[in-house]
Amino acid sequence: MIDQTLLQQQQKRLTALQEVLEKEFAALKQRQVIELAELANSKTTLLAQLTALDNQARQNASDDEYQSWRENLHDLLRSCREKNEVNGKLIEMNLIASRKLSTILAQARDRDAMTYNDHGLTQPRSSMPLGIKA
Repeated sequence: MIDQTLLQQQQKRLTALQEVLEKEFAALKQRQVIELAELANSKTTLLAQLTALDNQARQNASDDEYQSWRENLHDLLRSCREKNEVNGKLIEMNLIASRKLSTILAQARDRDAMTYNDHGLTQPRSSMPLGIKA
């Protein structure tokens, strides 16, 4: 039989994970990169604790009891998964936008670094003009 305190601990950790995921979403929207590292650590810790609690429940219960226990937590688990998927998509979108910006900046830098020679062909611009005698 599964100890009820185990169920309560699992619910408490899942609720904490939901809160971390909501904070992560807000940090992603506001592009607060420093806060994201701390939230990722919190998420990892909570997931490790949830895994340990789940393993304890699995060892101390029959298959039917374990399935019933999982059904009690189903809504919280589903909510956490959905929020995590949304955050993952937002991370992907931010990465794509950052890569596009990086490409645009690199192209602008490269375009500014090119000059034309006396034959109308492009050539890299040198920082020191050659052929000038001081």
